[in-house]
Amino acid sequence: MTLLTRRALTTAALAGTFLPGFARAQSKKPIVIAHRGASGERPEHTALAYDLAIDQGCDFIEPDLVVTRDGHLVARHENEIGETTDVAAHPAFAARKATKVIDGESLTGWFTEDFTLAELKTLRARERLPQLRGTAFDGQAQILTFDEVVAIARAGSRRAGRTIGVYPEMKHPSYFASVGLPIEGRMLDALKRNDLNSATAPVFVQCFEVGPLKTLRPQTRARLVLLADAEGGPADLKGVTYAELLTADGLKGVAAYADGLGPHQALVVPRAETLLPATNLVRDAHAAGLQVHPWTVRAENYFLPAGLRRGDATAADYLARHGDVTPLLKALYAAGVDGVFSDFPGPGGRGEGLSPLAAPTGAVNSAPSMVPRRLMITRLAGLAAALLLGAAAPALADPKASPMDVIAQDFVRLTLEAASASPAMSTPILRPAGLGGGRQGARRALCRSCGPRRPPGRRPQGRHPGLARRDPPPRLPAGPGQGRPDPAGHAGGRQVQLPGRGRGPVRGAAADQAARELRSRPGPHRQTGPRPATWPAGSTRSSRNTSSRTDRLDAVMKAGIAACKPERRPISPCRRTSASTWPS
Repeated sequence: MTLLTRRALTTAALAGTFLPGFARAQSKKPIVIAHRGASGERPEHTALAYDLAIDQGCDFIEPDLVVTRDGHLVARHENEIGETTDVAAHPAFAARKATKVIDGESLTGWFTEDFTLAELKTLRARERLPQLRGTAFDGQAQILTFDEVVAIARAGSRRAGRTIGVYPEMKHPSYFASVGLPIEGRMLDALKRNDLNSATAPVFVQCFEVGPLKTLRPQTRARLVLLADAEGGPADLKGVTYAELLTADGLKGVAAYADGLGPHQALVVPRAETLLPATNLVRDAHAAGLQVHPWTVRAENYFLPAGLRRGDATAADYLARHGDVTPLLKALYAAGVDGVFSDFPGPGGRGEGLSPLAAPTGAVNSAPSMVPRRLMITRLAGLAAALLLGAAAPALADPKASPMDVIAQDFVRLTLEAASASPAMSTPILRPAGLGGGRQGARRALCRSCGPRRPPGRRPQGRHPGLARRDPPPRLPAGPGQGRPDPAGHAGGRQVQLPGRGRGPVRGAAADQAARELRSRPGPHRQTGPRPATWPAGSTRSSRNTSSRTDRLDAVMKAGIAACKPERRPISPCRRTSASTWPS
């Protein structure tokens, strides 16, 4: 039977630690954005819809934001609320019914900019598409503010054990600016108030108009997304169509003020009676550095091409019945999208079981995630197994090898190879407390014979290379017989301070030799009588003792360093490798 080599054992142990992370990264599907919550099953933009979407497994919840008369951001599909609330049933608000032109379209109804937040809170939400989705939950939920939507996402994160992001849309910015209620500043204030004003925050801010995104870009690092319809163009750019913005050159311009693109799904996967081959939009957007999140996947036959509809076409509820969305999701995932909007974020509406098709190159979950406690425990157990197997392997392969030196070298090398091989390894899989994160933290924790990297040619900052930064620097006692036991277990049980050489100790036989020579030589530290006449006037005994001991030990310690380093702590290859060879 062939004995395993130390390399094989170390590699196997590391595989047990890291392969679960690799498999998890490779199996991730593009993010699922719950379009106005689970709006296919509950009235949109309500706590009922958002909580259900979180329980069904979404990554983000999406509120459309409009402005009230007193300047609050509330979650409604449109600023016209006649079809999504029971406002028509309130006699006190009958006089506020009006006709307005919103982005070139004439609408009659009740509008949020004519109500205060307190007045809107007296209303109750109702289903916007009752012919398709029924009215069973009408009248059960209030209108929510954006801050309340964020609170729902955070409560859902705690409940689900993962980060739930928010994906707000600024609705009709040009119109609201024309009535003295600009939305951009309110959106920025809301991001800051909710700690979402950063590139790593779990938030995307979207808009169908270009101007608001350009306004926000220099003021926030939160990720911005330009929405694009299959027809028409931005309301604030007269004469410009979305088709012109979505060319390869146009997308480069979009990347100057946005981080992502939210196209109508037909711009990614066109349709006729059935689905057609995907366009080049995702490829061109990725080339420009943009993520792509198409909208909106809906399960009802009404929203699907004829080839994906299911059921009896003569039935009265045929259009409300659910068709087969799996081919649509497969086509979107195969096109390389980074996320999808869905009214049905549950397993059936998100394409569960499509992980082989849902992990195109570069398509990973963009939501900053919290590592579950059980996953961290698994990784720590794998790390312990790697250390144990790596320490035992040299005894099988090379009895003369130093176990800790071998495991340090192999562990660091394989860790860095794994980190450079997969973007997923940039997450804090190994982050020892007090040592920082990333590859530098891993090197500092795992390669104890090297310590942290330093620029070539720079002198070590007062520490022996064989010690980690946190080891305390012991000192030689002034009198004989007071030596401290060596915590590392070296022979002799002495630790000697190096005079003039920082704070690092020399251990083992060299230390014992230095201590014996110090005790055997006569000097001021052995004298107890009157001060000799040769001592300089005005000097103190302690300073003379220190100076004299330093002079006598200097030569001995030089020899001690040379004897200790090659014998007790072989220099790791990490020290001999130039900084330029480390993975960036």
